[in-house]
Amino acid sequence: MRDYLFFPIAGLVLLAMIAAAVAPGPAYQRKAMAALGDPDTGLLIEGETLSTFQIPEGISLDVIETENGPAARIAAFKRYDMPPESAGAFLTLPTDFETAFAGRTIRVSVQARRSAENGSPHFRLRYIAGAGQPGDDWRDVAVDGSLRTYEFDWTLPPTDGAADYIGIWPDPEGLGRSIEIVRLSAWIADKAPPVGLRGGDW
Repeated sequence: MRDYLFFPIAGLVLLAMIAAAVAPGPAYQRKAMAALGDPDTGLLIEGETLSTFQIPEGISLDVIETENGPAARIAAFKRYDMPPESAGAFLTLPTDFETAFAGRTIRVSVQARRSAENGSPHFRLRYIAGAGQPGDDWRDVAVDGSLRTYEFDWTLPPTDGAADYIGIWPDPEGLGRSIEIVRLSAWIADKAPPVGLRGGDW
């Protein structure tokens, strides 16, 4: 291959490799979310990994510093039930988490509060099992200005091979209001929670 063709092509290949390495795909998320490196022990999102949330149109997320450490400030600018259907700010669980959780009762824990400025009085939380199977109902959570822990259980169906998601809609009315999340965790309910999770109110 002539040099004038080789170098541009090599450059494009290198850029593609770098983009794949830093993209927030399943490999990155597995590293970010695997508590103790084992999906059987659950997942834990806090600190820098709060940026692992994927953000669709109509939702915004900024990782900010608070007196309790980093927090994800999430706002919504459209109603949760407006088409097209969305999971809000969501996490895509890697396949090994979905397999470990399938057919089990899963506990999802969120430590959150209403933002001081233009805060939302409530948010919605949802575990979406596979291709929208039963168990993907929204749970409505009322919040105030104090950081508190909110926990819900979902009993999941057997795996269907599709990815699982955990979604948060920070302002169901879509008025641009926000909440702040310091930590999100999910684990098999009859096991111990992931290391690092602090239960109770702050």
